[in-house]
Amino acid sequence: MDGYLARPDWTMPNAVPIKSSEPLRESSLPSLGHIPALDGLRGLAILAVMCHHFLFIRGEGLETTLVLRLAHCGLFGVDLFFVLSGFLITGILLDTRHTRHALRNFYMRRTLRIFPLYYCVLLVFILVAFVYPLSQFQRDGVPRFQSVLRDWPWYVTFTSNVLIGLRNGYVHGFLDVTWSLSIEEQYYLVWALVVLTFPRKAVMRLSLVLLVVSAVTRCLFIYHGASPVQIYVSSVCHADGLALGSYYAAVARDDRFSLAKATQWAKRVLAVALPLLVSLAAAGWLDLESIFCRTIGYPLIAVVFSQMLVLAIDEQNGVARILRSRFLMRLGVYSYGLYLLHLPVRAALAKIWPSGDRWRTASISGLASQALFVAVGIAGAMVLALVARRIIEEPALRLKRYFPRESESGRSTVIGA
Repeated sequence: MDGYLARPDWTMPNAVPIKSSEPLRESSLPSLGHIPALDGLRGLAILAVMCHHFLFIRGEGLETTLVLRLAHCGLFGVDLFFVLSGFLITGILLDTRHTRHALRNFYMRRTLRIFPLYYCVLLVFILVAFVYPLSQFQRDGVPRFQSVLRDWPWYVTFTSNVLIGLRNGYVHGFLDVTWSLSIEEQYYLVWALVVLTFPRKAVMRLSLVLLVVSAVTRCLFIYHGASPVQIYVSSVCHADGLALGSYYAAVARDDRFSLAKATQWAKRVLAVALPLLVSLAAAGWLDLESIFCRTIGYPLIAVVFSQMLVLAIDEQNGVARILRSRFLMRLGVYSYGLYLLHLPVRAALAKIWPSGDRWRTASISGLASQALFVAVGIAGAMVLALVARRIIEEPALRLKRYFPRESESGRSTVIGA
């Protein structure tokens, strides 16, 4: 997901003169090549996902129950990644659509960004599965390494979300997070062809069509008895964020677009939708098992995140200043590695973490021990992500210079580091 996978820097088209039949007004959008607040938004997304996955305490009392319900909604950090991906990828494709080798360069740059770490993690998982004690590494009585060898084509081809849907459940532990990467890759494969084929206004309309199709497909899945997991990992059912992100990328490149007006509208929407979303989460309505979540919840979450995206682009407001905090931006920079590597950290930390009785003896509450677990887990995941960035990702990223993105004028741009 470009939200955390590709981390393309969004360069405004006016950073390099562009000859286009669909011009952008320079006053509508910021002139900076890279918008730091988008890194912070990406950091917020991975922080939410990790907080969700690092939860281990159970609800005891109203306060703990409310905190846990809100924390469990961290799984929707993936939806924020989807919004970012739709916006960034569609914007990149629109800005480079008439250049030479636009499709080839796009796919090669995505490959260099995503494949190296992904396939290294996959290889390590298979190797570990071979040497790990089989008695502790089984699923339904079948040694895990046997099931991985049986299922490897799903992971190699980025279709693990289909595998999870067919099995109606998560199947391979640490690799289960790849369902969202599969949706991203499927989106790259199809949407790039759409954007490079149709005019910008058609892309804008098709984004809204995708939003409607996603909602209708979810209803059909529910009617035919699909489980919440099957809906959650389906590319079509879970396309709301990608659709809205793509829509805003196309709208922002309209010569009539005004960032100031969009920001004001975003503030009004969030003033209503954000408290509503928090209330629904506290009431348990955003649980994946909830029929509300599977029908209205997904698009509502995507709308909230798309408006946060608008505020992040306008660097003059308070939301963008918060997103530019060093902590969130640092998380955003390493979000891809954090996403792929945080589950092993959680598993290792859980084996050595003191029991609840020890914390109570030390007069430390369950919530406090949970917060400490999250903090230590994030720190450990950051160490792994940093090492992976230096050893695996950066050497591959340097090869991007052979596949430069160019503006329509033929000059190289700095879109996408």
